[in-house]
Amino acid sequence: MKSLLKKTSLNPIKNFYPAFSVQAKTEFSIRTLQLLEFEKVIKVFAKNEEWNPGIYDYLPFYSAYQDGHKGLFSNNNQLIASLSAARYSRDFAFLGIYIVDPSYREKGVGERLAKTVLSELESCSLLGLNGVKQQVGNYQRKYGFRPDYNNLRFSGTLKPPLRKSLEPEEKIKIIGQENLNINQLIDFDASVFSFPRESFLWKWLEMPESFLLAAIKDVASIDKKKICGYGVVSKCVSGYKIAPFFAKNEKIAKALYDGFSSRFKGKLMQVDIPEPNQSAIKLATQFGLYKTLETKRMYKGTNKLVDELNSKIDQVYSLTSLEMG
Repeated sequence: MKSLLKKTSLNPIKNFYPAFSVQAKTEFSIRTLQLLEFEKVIKVFAKNEEWNPGIYDYLPFYSAYQDGHKGLFSNNNQLIASLSAARYSRDFAFLGIYIVDPSYREKGVGERLAKTVLSELESCSLLGLNGVKQQVGNYQRKYGFRPDYNNLRFSGTLKPPLRKSLEPEEKIKIIGQENLNINQLIDFDASVFSFPRESFLWKWLEMPESFLLAAIKDVASIDKKKICGYGVVSKCVSGYKIAPFFAKNEKIAKALYDGFSSRFKGKLMQVDIPEPNQSAIKLATQFGLYKTLETKRMYKGTNKLVDELNSKIDQVYSLTSLEMG
């Protein structure tokens, strides 16, 4: 099975993988990846697939979900395939970073790894993933995932729009991480994501070369100030990404975009937007970004949980990660 994400036209990189000789009697083993192995998956394998990953993403993903990153190895301990599962709760897990070495594709190697990982998640009520169009049928037929909606990646040089900024209905203030109540941020994130991910967020905010802005209601009493939006910019192989980017409404998201564009004006930026959030697509376009990639969100499991996740989709202006949800 091929990788979940198709190649983007930005910053093309020639594929380079260690050469493998496919032996008929090759034996394989599956085990949890160590940190350095997972770093290789992100920095080498994902890069070679031209996914343009965040160069430090491996740190928070590995720290928060150490048991969820699996690899399939040859008998000489060479990594051949990877698949990660971020289990956000007892009921919900997200699958991604599914990469099979090109020399072993179409040979059932990836399917062997996928079935092993899925068997470990049998008790989970809902599984999610993002797949490209050409793989949607495979995920339906082989594993029982069903398509839900499209995710659209918008990329380009970030620039402020020509038209006058929207004025928020309520006065809000944009602040940096140094003035932020992290516990409030964790609560706000959980209200949009639908599941708490405290340990992951702490590590995500600690990544090198990252920058956070949050929107708070500007009221008289500091005890009553409440977060109504936030976004994190982090360094990618090529340029930057805003991920995650959550906001209560379009005007709050616009205020955050203004803050990001003033700091990263002229920089290459990407956001991954769920297509049902049309206001997010409109804002990305206004700030100079254009569609470069499309994936399909797919689920397997309880419809009620899918409805819960989708109920906050209008507040998602960029996903945290196509690979990890």
